[in-house]
Amino acid sequence: MLEPKSTGQTIKEIRKNKKIRQNTFPGVSKSTLANIESEERMPSVQKYNQILSRLDITIHEFEYIRHNFGLSRRQQLIKSFIEHKHSLYAERTQSLAQDMDTYLETNPDDQVIKDYRTVLDVYKKINESQTYEINSPGTAEIWDRIEDQKIWYYYDIDLMARIFYVFPLSTSEKMIQKIVEQIEKYNDFTNTMDLKQAFLLNSAKYLIHHEKYKEAKPLILQAKKLTEEQESVCLSLYASASLAAIQLTEKKLSLEQGELEIDRICNLFIALDRKIFADDVRRDWNEFLKTYFASDKS
Repeated sequence: MLEPKSTGQTIKEIRKNKKIRQNTFPGVSKSTLANIESEERMPSVQKYNQILSRLDITIHEFEYIRHNFGLSRRQQLIKSFIEHKHSLYAERTQSLAQDMDTYLETNPDDQVIKDYRTVLDVYKKINESQTYEINSPGTAEIWDRIEDQKIWYYYDIDLMARIFYVFPLSTSEKMIQKIVEQIEKYNDFTNTMDLKQAFLLNSAKYLIHHEKYKEAKPLILQAKKLTEEQESVCLSLYASASLAAIQLTEKKLSLEQGELEIDRICNLFIALDRKIFADDVRRDWNEFLKTYFASDKS
């Protein structure tokens, strides 16, 4: 991997490529710009933003260019983690965990990567045990740190949305409510709709597992609406599977109709070459039936 260029070098490269002369650069004197490009002076945040604005380059794109049209190692890990949405992918979880361990050997104080590494450990334990009831001291430390913040930022929300289900029910319900409130301010932020859909489905699935059908229903309906708007086929099918469970508890579907709906969903997953999702839906449905009918008889 090539070493990233300096800030000044990158500014100079973009400026020259756009054929902008130092002495005609709008809003910045020739001497100031020359000093910044030669690394004799670091621009203030205000000046840095001004320069990027004149170059018609966002900060995100500037950093991408500075890293030779690629992501930094840290950004690569964060991107891979955000895209890793399911604990079912055991090999992907293990590979990403190893990459993070290697990174943390030389960057031991990177809290974001340390937190994400904790989440991957949660994924591994859930996949191995096939239950949410796992022991994870690291997640308790994350919750203790973030819980009392008045504002949760994107990475805080993403973390909480991935670990709420390993806590006791009373704590998890509190976390779900907080995430629902906090995520609204990020509606226009990158990747938020994917995060929101996955969170709504996972929280509804968790509540169904704990026989909180009334509380799960609005989350499912909201998730289903979002998945249809975003044309998220796989998530829409997951939403339909959870909705079938709720409708069975409401007597709006018979057991036979519910079974047919789950068959339909599983067949669609298989047609989409997502048999692992079909197996997951079938496993959740069978677990739901076992719990629901045991409660109904009692």
